Amino acid sequence: MFIGAGWVAHRNYQTVRTNIKAAKTLVGKVGKAAFQLAELLHQIAPEVGQYLPPEFVSLEALIERADHDQNHRNFHMWRGLKRILLGRDRGSVEDDDSRPASAPADHPAVELEFVDPDAHQDTESPAATRGAIRYAWDVSPDVASALAGLSRAASEWAPIESDFVGDGIASRKNAPKAQYLRGFLSLLLANRIELSPAIIEAAVVTATVVLNWPNDPVLASEVRNARAQVAT
Repeated sequence: MFIGAGWVAHRNYQTVRTNIKAAKTLVGKVGKAAFQLAELLHQIAPEVGQYLPPEFVSLEALIERADHDQNHRNFHMWRGLKRILLGRDRGSVEDDDSRPASAPADHPAVELEFVDPDAHQDTESPAATRGAIRYAWDVSPDVASALAGLSRAASEWAPIESDFVGDGIASRKNAPKAQYLRGFLSLLLANRIELSPAIIEAAVVTATVVLNWPNDPVLASEVRNARAQVAT
């Protein structure tokens, strides 16, 4: 024991000191960046959050997005097992459509185990489920990969509003009356009301009453212009 301790103590302490110093610097930078990111995400109001990528507000969506590089040895395993973490049908790795026809040459050899088909395989017991969940976490991407997924979600994002509201704000002309008329006509079209001349005139009267702007009455020409801007 005495001699063993002497040999164990014989190591490069300066390398350890350098690594700890680098880790301390990195922890400070990551902590600062994480705090700034958290502050940004805490600014998301409910009425704004509905337009953001789900990864910005949902841990479930972030796990769904998180992935390994395609050449990573756990790429396909993670895609199959993360369903367990997300509470979905367990399925199998073979269900993954992204699996290549043949594995890359640098992948480790697969060890096959032949199981008696008549033997009972317990895959539904709590212990089996806990084991599957634990293994899913073992092959999961790291934090950097999850944040990379958040970055991809941001770069791929485009704001979308559907139905009559989307038609109302579709044009760059953001005058309140024009937006209202586009939304109004969109609702009529959605209910299969043909915008005939008689309906246009009725829309003029209805819009004038609803908006109630005595100094800025709705004109038939404005309704026709709005009709030209509404998707059919």
